[in-house]
Amino acid sequence: MPKPFHLLVFFLVALCLCTSSNASTSMNKFLETECLNVPATEFIGSLKTTIDAIRKATSVVSQFGGFFHDFRLSNAISDCLDLLDSSADELSWTMSASQNPNAKDNSTGDLSSDLRTWLSAAMVNQQTCIDGFEGTNSMVKTVVSGSLNQITSLVRNLLIMVHPGPNSKSNGTRNGSQKGGGGGGHPGQNRFPVWFKREDRRLLQINGVTANVVVAADGSGNFTRIMDAVETAPDKSMNKYVIYIKKGLYKENVEIKKKKWNLMMIGDGMDVTVISGNRSFIDGWTTFRSATFAVSGRGFIARDITFENTAGPQKHQAVALRSDSDLSVFFRCAIKGYQDSLYTHTMRQFYRECKITGTVDFIFGDGAVLFQNCQILAKQGLPNQKNTITAQGRKDPNQPTGFSIQFCNISADKDLLPSGNSTPTYLGRPWKLYSRTIIMQSYISDAIRPQGWLEWNQDFALDTLYYAEYMNNGPGASLSERVKWPGYHVLNNSAQAVNFTVAQFIEGDFIAAASMINFSDMTMLEFITMFRVMGLVLMVTQGCLAANQKHVDEQCRFTRYSTLCVDTMTGLGSENQKPDILSALINKTILETQLPTSYFTKFTTDLHVDEAQHVNSITGYCEELLSMSLKRLDQSLLALRNSRTKNKHDIQTWISAALTYQQACKDSADSHNFSNGDLMGQISQKMDYLSQLGSNTLALVNRIPVELTHFTKSRRLAKADRVFPEWLSAKDRKLLQVPTVKANAVVAKDGSGNYKTISEAINAASGGRFVIYVKAGVYKEKIRTNKDGITLVGDGKYTTIIVGSDSVNGGSSMPGSATFTVTGDGFMARDIGFQNTAGPRGEQALALYVASDHSVFYRCSIAGYQDTLYALSLRQFYRECDIYGTVDFIFGNAAAVFQSCTLSLRRPSGYNVILASGRSDPGQNTGFSVQNCRIVPSSDFSPVKHSFESYLGRPWKQYSRAIVMESTIDNAIASRGWVEWPGEGGYSKSLYFAEYANVGPGAGTSGRVTWPGFHVIGRDEAAKFTVDRFIAGNYWLPSTGVTFISGLQ
Repeated sequence: MPKPFHLLVFFLVALCLCTSSNASTSMNKFLETECLNVPATEFIGSLKTTIDAIRKATSVVSQFGGFFHDFRLSNAISDCLDLLDSSADELSWTMSASQNPNAKDNSTGDLSSDLRTWLSAAMVNQQTCIDGFEGTNSMVKTVVSGSLNQITSLVRNLLIMVHPGPNSKSNGTRNGSQKGGGGGGHPGQNRFPVWFKREDRRLLQINGVTANVVVAADGSGNFTRIMDAVETAPDKSMNKYVIYIKKGLYKENVEIKKKKWNLMMIGDGMDVTVISGNRSFIDGWTTFRSATFAVSGRGFIARDITFENTAGPQKHQAVALRSDSDLSVFFRCAIKGYQDSLYTHTMRQFYRECKITGTVDFIFGDGAVLFQNCQILAKQGLPNQKNTITAQGRKDPNQPTGFSIQFCNISADKDLLPSGNSTPTYLGRPWKLYSRTIIMQSYISDAIRPQGWLEWNQDFALDTLYYAEYMNNGPGASLSERVKWPGYHVLNNSAQAVNFTVAQFIEGDFIAAASMINFSDMTMLEFITMFRVMGLVLMVTQGCLAANQKHVDEQCRFTRYSTLCVDTMTGLGSENQKPDILSALINKTILETQLPTSYFTKFTTDLHVDEAQHVNSITGYCEELLSMSLKRLDQSLLALRNSRTKNKHDIQTWISAALTYQQACKDSADSHNFSNGDLMGQISQKMDYLSQLGSNTLALVNRIPVELTHFTKSRRLAKADRVFPEWLSAKDRKLLQVPTVKANAVVAKDGSGNYKTISEAINAASGGRFVIYVKAGVYKEKIRTNKDGITLVGDGKYTTIIVGSDSVNGGSSMPGSATFTVTGDGFMARDIGFQNTAGPRGEQALALYVASDHSVFYRCSIAGYQDTLYALSLRQFYRECDIYGTVDFIFGNAAAVFQSCTLSLRRPSGYNVILASGRSDPGQNTGFSVQNCRIVPSSDFSPVKHSFESYLGRPWKQYSRAIVMESTIDNAIASRGWVEWPGEGGYSKSLYFAEYANVGPGAGTSGRVTWPGFHVIGRDEAAKFTVDRFIAGNYWLPSTGVTFISGLQ
């Protein structure tokens, strides 16, 4: 297509989508003409006729309500009245949007997409009403069907009148032949729809959301029933109304009516907050009304909740979740049932990281629905039954509906696996004549039969359906024996597959989402694919978008990977507006980090069982690390927008942490060899790419000007010689200082507390600071928590002890060997011991793994041998702790300060090394600062300390950084002080190791290494690594109550 025509198309689309609120009346008429295939007056007239027909049909149906004492028939009539009411509303929305395209209340900004979605729903409703009369009085069904079929015909004609957009084919799929696949983004893209507001996306991903009301089964909230909370929400609200549902089993049927807009429900976790029902078709309910949870109000969001129907396979249709909510999102939710588990009835819906289980047609309906990164699991059903995953219900070729399943895992559930997949299971079957389902870039297990798809009834719809597959993997993904139906397609290139991505399939043709986010999302057709993949929102000016290349070049020259920076940013901005390159880079890194589940599952294909288990361990750890990375990237983006100068230290810390997690994944992949040597290489290369993006981002973050008030306040506070870092609240400070604490839970081995294990107490924690008092005793537990605000208080660091013995030599992974793992922020521990007793022969054996920002350990003991303390990332503070080990027994890439601690060398198998900093990028604000500590041999090592070499540290990564200052060093430490990492002598130039004002027989620096990167520093340089300067401790530590030295002594 020639470029002038591109510009013409862009101009027409811009008019059609009403991006200018000052457009004249004649422009609006032109817009309506471009969006319709008929004059606007004809379209409006047909709408009025159809609305009038619905009113008449409603009058007819309502007359049957009191004549029959039949439970099933009464339900069917009730359904019909509700469905007709919904159709009337959807046509009213269509009328309003057609007459006033600039209205924002109920629109995405893409008029064509909105009209087609609403009209399609209005057509589906009549068919659902008719379907509900199955098994009832045939006379009533005949009378009602006559009225409804007339409405369906009228709505079908309306749908034909709406132009599907300049970039669409008549069969309802979009043209992928234009540059970039028609502007929809590459099929490998993995993101939320544009209509999903950025602030709503953050609500899904951050912890500690502020709720309007709280539901708690135990009575600790505002309500004990979910429906009571729903009824408090305002009608047709444009603001998000958040309902937090605490963990528990809620046996109720919830229905969110169409007037309840923008509700958000947040639970405590999939399988923790459970909404359960057992209605079924066999018990007299219509399929529509059998739903445990039904939502019709637009803009609904759910996170961390399970919706289940426990009726069982023998009760046939029994819906767990039914959604008619336009622009709805379900994130980290489970939908559990058997037949007809998930009813995606109508409208645009998005499911992300959900688990969906069932038997027959367990994902069905006629919405425009996209599933990303979901687990779709077939269960064991009735004897001689066949499982079908999808049953899509598109009944007209003009409907913009269908199912797109991308980056998902399609497998057997645990109850089906033992039977050897004996139940025939298929990807789908055509419920209606124009059924449409696409499965792409997903893992398909051998639970799926080789033919892939199943007929509904002989040759029904085999010519008119549209089923397709693209780039799937796994033992069930082979195409050699797939069905040979005319409507089945194998997509061979991204230009075809891109039609079914988020950008194309459920966003419409060019969504101008200025009302949903802070910027307009329109771009020229020439550039839309690039911008979509980058996930950036750009300002639209009167002229064409042009790159401000000079600004890009100027900024990118400060990055380590300048060519990548320029390539990423070229095309941003306009002649009059410079792009925000830093925000753009963070956005780009976020999108590239959102890897699909199928990205990792593909690595286990064709491996031996033992290798597959090993690979699963690595990929599972990488998935966890990337999830942690995304959390920090999102925090950084939010902080950047609030105040980049005030929040600079936070942003540096969080971007540094994201880099650390990528490096940890790469390290895990690089350390293993498999029969297919390319497997881990692919992961390693991907992490290299993400690290380069992160490094460029961090380089620009480090150029943010420092807010001067910070240093003014810091110098003043530094005069107080012994106070805690300021980021600890007054309450937290008291928790660490007072002799007796008021605990939320008590753990005691003898049964005298609330719990006998620490794990049980942590699992009970729910929001805010949660204090757990652990009585004296040895607790043999392996503990892992990602909850924020946990505090553990023991009876003494050698009295209350948490013990484990896992090790790499014993079969664990290095991170998996940890006795105690914490990744939730604000963790505090006092008077507790953490031990790994695997011994020196266990090789790596962690006692403590910490990836908690603003974490504090006070008067604790941390004992092991090799790799005792994994201070992985973020800001950490250790005060008056005893840390024991041999090789690299304090390692990781946190910004960690150790004050007034005792670092005890144990008897090694070879030699001892205390510090192994993993700083991999010069821009990271990480490293280890050891201040006012004692470095001594343990009692078992002291008699033979001169028979072994012991060192202060070695460089684990290229930019390793460690500082030892104002400490007492025993002569167990070799005179050279530091040692090379094996095979990495080149690190001696790029590392930063330093000493300042140490004392003791091992503190002399005359015999120290002469590396370029080793320094004996002065007071001004040493001040950079104090609590105040290095971890911004004056802003968070005072609240913990732990004594600390703010500056130098």
